[in-house]
Amino acid sequence: MTPDTGRATWLSTDEHLARLRLEGTRLGEVAAATRFAAAVPGCPGWDVEALLAHLGDVHRWAAAIVRERLEIRPHRDFAGPSDREGLLAWYHEGHQELLAALSGSSQEEHYWTWGPAPNPQAFWARRQAHETAIHRLDIDQAAGIPTTFPPAAAADGIDEWLALASRRCRVPDGAGRRLHLKTTDTDGEWQVELGAEGLRVRWGGPGGDFSVRAPAADLFALVMNRRGVTGLEVAGDADVLRAWRDSVRF
Repeated sequence: MTPDTGRATWLSTDEHLARLRLEGTRLGEVAAATRFAAAVPGCPGWDVEALLAHLGDVHRWAAAIVRERLEIRPHRDFAGPSDREGLLAWYHEGHQELLAALSGSSQEEHYWTWGPAPNPQAFWARRQAHETAIHRLDIDQAAGIPTTFPPAAAADGIDEWLALASRRCRVPDGAGRRLHLKTTDTDGEWQVELGAEGLRVRWGGPGGDFSVRAPAADLFALVMNRRGVTGLEVAGDADVLRAWRDSVRF
């Protein structure tokens, strides 16, 4: 998280690698059984084919950063084949390439990152585990399959995304308002102060202008704009959440 939170819900790097392996494998399996033209609700304008192409590109890009220890952000331009079976195979190859690069790295090695972490290997293992997990949810939604995540993994995903969003997102419409997020199945709890110059995130704290209490998996999907608040425990001014959803996109 950002330095003023005083708390982070980190899983270990080994646990993130295990999540990356599991989520990536599951995603490929569901994609193989789903129409490539099926729309992906969480990524407007994308279908399953476009999502696979995106993730195959991202996995290879991250693998190159780790494997080659690149210190400057490289351009991302890996393109897969256009046929269905070829794209599925290409996706799986990129997933394995990323796992191999991260598993072959160590916490002592240095290369480019774009967020807080104890070391670059930890950053990329965590980032790609959650990148792949949220897109697994996207594929499941396209296929009409219910999705869930282990509570600790989902809470870690919330924590990671809030830390990244605090560095890159601006919410001018909600400036000065606070969004309170509380998981009901872990100790995860965050206060997010919205602002035109960025977000201020801290761990815990009571209240907020709009609060949401929910299982970690549901809260993870909510902060990533993959679901609404139906069935969740909410209180306060819903315009705060609207401002978040309008400005903070993954």
